[in-house]
Formats: sequence, structure tokens, C-alpha cells
Amino acid sequence: MSLFILLRNCMIIGLLLLLAACSGFMISGEKPVAWVDGVPVTEGDLKEALKITHRTEAVRPDEHLDLMDYVNKLIDERLIVQEAYRMGLDKDPWVQNKMHEYKLRESVVRLYKEEVQDRVWVSDDEMRRFYNEQMEETHIRQLTVGNEENALNIRDQIAAGSDMAALAREHSIDMFKDKGGDRGFLRRWQLPEAVRDIAFSLKAGQITPVIKTPSGYQIIKIEEKKPAPEKSLEEIRQVAEKHFRKKKEEAQGQEVLKRYHKQADIVISEDLLAELPVSVDAARDERWTKDERPIVKIGEEILTVRDFYQQLKDIPGSKLVADNPPALKRKFVDNWIDRKLVDIVALNRHYEQDADFGRMLKYYEEYLLKKIFAQKVIYSQIKVSDELLRDYYGKHRDKYLKPVQYRIRQITVSDEAQARAILEQLRGGADFAWLAKNKSEDGLAEKGGDRGWISEDKLSFLSKAVSALKVGENSDVLSEGGAYYIVKLEARSDVDYEDLEQIKDVVQRDYVKENYEKLWTDYAKELRQDAEVRINDPFIRELTERFLPTAKSSTLDKQ
Repeated sequence: MSLFILLRNCMIIGLLLLLAACSGFMISGEKPVAWVDGVPVTEGDLKEALKITHRTEAVRPDEHLDLMDYVNKLIDERLIVQEAYRMGLDKDPWVQNKMHEYKLRESVVRLYKEEVQDRVWVSDDEMRRFYNEQMEETHIRQLTVGNEENALNIRDQIAAGSDMAALAREHSIDMFKDKGGDRGFLRRWQLPEAVRDIAFSLKAGQITPVIKTPSGYQIIKIEEKKPAPEKSLEEIRQVAEKHFRKKKEEAQGQEVLKRYHKQADIVISEDLLAELPVSVDAARDERWTKDERPIVKIGEEILTVRDFYQQLKDIPGSKLVADNPPALKRKFVDNWIDRKLVDIVALNRHYEQDADFGRMLKYYEEYLLKKIFAQKVIYSQIKVSDELLRDYYGKHRDKYLKPVQYRIRQITVSDEAQARAILEQLRGGADFAWLAKNKSEDGLAEKGGDRGWISEDKLSFLSKAVSALKVGENSDVLSEGGAYYIVKLEARSDVDYEDLEQIKDVVQRDYVKENYEKLWTDYAKELRQDAEVRINDPFIRELTERFLPTAKSSTLDKQ
């Protein structure tokens, strides 16, 4: 597989990472909502914060959102980032490595677009031809035997007029033997590559030469052919464009790699490569894992013996058992060379000089700085012990209630009038279990509608109605998916709490989160005392009226 095709999967990673990143950079047309030591917090930052909140938290439609809460949160983040810079955390090796990885990844994404995507064009004729090839159907009969001589003899018999179906039943060793080799109608992609092209090149009635395949020696006869269904060009484009473009991008990617290879000065130590064993034991042997001799050099990029075995350790042992170790080593080295050539070219293009890319790098750096600040400064202050967790659990027990359990009976019918008639009988004193057994149309009828004990979260659409019932009460007629239900609550479990030892991980997560948020907020408050913070009150009021017209009050109104 082309390395460039693997790189296509990186195309959206940068965007996903930036969702969590802090801003502070003016994009043309964006107005600031605040300034922190002269650095703006923009309208775009505020919109992104609101978007993330709605995506990650359950915000009720009627819940009042105060924009100042979000502005203050963004100000706190800006202060933390500035503190991280003052602490020199941007020089931390973890940050530096992550920045290099991000810059490289995003550079490769741009290189792929520039060298491959932008140079691939799919014409209407190519699209239609590809569609016709892929959607054509061929009725195939096949016969498989274990040796070539036998296959050649049988093919001569078929060519002379013998019945292939009878010969397949007698001689074939594949799973279609009992069907006389009949595989029915197939499309090109449903056949193995070894036989695909030759089979679809034949006309109805023709047979292939003997074909060697992994399962044996095969003969295929074309019984009948059906052209691809007629479709408009737009319909064809919806079906075929993505797949056909992928094939053209693979081909273009291979051509680009060939060019990079020709332009590069690649030095391979063939004698050293031949010396290296390929095995699980070798990947753990210090003789090799500490060996710094170079296997490959591309400029300043070097693959050492140690690097070779370090990466070999990540391959499952079963894959290291190879019939052809030299071929496996060569494939490994070639893949490394391909990756490094792409990396070198991508970095040498200096895409970071583009304003948008430079801004993305800064966004990502600030995201990393918040993360490492939290790890080194905030989390390091949080002490965790069994005693502290027990105390937290005791103060927050209501968060750890066991799900309420209900014992219910249920009647299900397909007609609303019938459901209402049953409800009237129940109100008149009829026995619920008897009516369920004689009237209900679901699988619970034989048990008198008894669903046993069931937790609230498993009740689905019945949950709201059941939770509102008193023990012994019947629900009104409920409808869902064309069926009608009546439910009786027979019992409800007592209030109970989860055992601390069973949910210790959950309690610890909540405890750490609560302490983290308090420490973060307190730290930001201290930083505010020495910072120059200005808020663009008129613009925030304008945004509040524009996006939250129903808001009756805000923190701003109280200032």
C-alpha cells in the first residue's frame, strides 16, 4: 500500500486537535471580547467555547447561558497559558516533541494535497468506464484441482465439448463442487485478483486458461454476462467517484515516491542488513537493541540497528515468523525510507511560513501548555487516599444512588381502541394478570405480562410513565412504534447506595475533577491580580442580544 494513501487518514487530525485549543489570535473580521495583558480573546474563541459546551454537556433548551461566564473562562485559560510561558513549559521536551510531531503531520497533510490530491482529476468518461467495469455482472462456473497436469487435461475435455458441471462434481476440490462449480452472478470485485481480470475479459461461453491460485489450479467458464445497470452520470458519480479517485490517488502517490527516491541520496548497508536476524528473540537481544551501526542513511536521517529492532518489537511475534526473512527486512527498510523521504520533503517545503499554518501551530502549542500546566502544577497538588475518598463519598452520596428497580406487568396490543377498552376493564376492577394473559399480543402474555424487576434505564419510552406511578397503579394507554401499552407498577425498590469499594474508580475520578476545577480557578484568580484584564462590555451585550435574545439578565447587567 502506498505510504501516501496511509497519510490521507491524517487529513482531519489537526482540526480535531484544535477544537480543544486556546486562541488569542486575531482572525480578519473578528472583534475582541476581552484583552489579557494586551492579547485579545476573540468573538471566534467565544463561539468555539459555546459550541464545545453544547457538544460535551447536556444543556437544557430553556437554560439561560450567561456569555460572561464563558468570557471569564477564556480569560482564565489565557492567564494560565501566559503563566506556562513564564515557567518555560514551552521548552519542555514533551511539548517540543509534540510540536514537532504536529508540525510534521500537518506538513505531510499539505504535501499530500499539493502533490497528490490537487493533481488527480477524474473525467466523466473515466467515471462511466470505471462504473461499467465494476458493476458488470458475470455468471461464473469454476473448477479447481490440485495439480497442473490434471487441470490441463480437464480443460481439454471442456474445450472438446464435455459438460463442465459434471466434471466439476467429479474432480473439483473447492466448495462449489456439489453445485457443479456454479458460483452465480458476480461482480469484478467479488473475484480474487488472480482471476479477476482474465475472467471479465472473456465473452459468454468462453473458458479461461488454467490459472494458478492459492487454492489450486483453476478453470473458469463464463456462462452469461450482464452489463452494468443504466444510471445517470450524477448517480454514477455518487457510487464510483470516491473509489475511482482513490485508485488514481494511489497511482499518483506511487509516482511521487519514485520521484523522491530518484532525487534523494540513499545509502543502504546491504551487508549489515543481511546480517540481521528476524525473530522475537533478536528483537529482545541486547546485542542488537544497543547496536548503533547505521543500516540506512538519507542525509541526516539514520536508521540504526537499534532503531530497527525497537520498531520490530511492536510487530506481533506471529508476523515475525516469515518464510523469507530477507524479503521481510527489505519491506521494513523500504517502508522506513518511504516515510522519511516524505517527512524530509514535507518539512523542507516550510508550510509553517503560511499565516494560517503558523496560527494553527500556535493554537496547538497553547493547547499543550494548558495540558502540561495542569499535569505539573494542578494535578500534582491533588492528594488521593482512601480516607479522602471515603470522606468525599460520604458528602456526595446522592451522586451514587443505585438505579431504581421496578417490578412491572405489561399489556401490549396493536389497536388503540382495544387498549382503551382494556384500560376501562382495569379501572372497573379486572385482574391485570388475567387480562394480560388473554389480551396481550407480546411474548409476556403467558406470564400474565410479568416483566420482573427492571431498572429505570432499561425501561426506554416507558420510563417516565412508570416512575410517576404509585405501587399498584396502572398507567394510561402509552403508544410507541404502532403498538399500545398499559403498565402496572407492582413494586419499587428502596433507596440504596452503591458500595464505595465497587465504584472507587468513579468516586476518585469525581474527587479529582472537583479538586482540579477548584485549584485551576483559584490559580487563575491569583494570576488576575497581577494582570491587566479589559472586557469589551458593549460588544458582549451586542452578542447577547444577537445570539441570546431571550436572556433577561446577565452578569454584565449587575456590574
